[in-house]
Amino acid sequence: MTIINYINNQFTFLDMA
Repeated sequence: MTIINYINNQFTFLDMA
């Protein structure tokens, strides 16, 4: 479940931007 976590993290980063 590392890939899903990575994608989720990317989405969170874009949301913060």
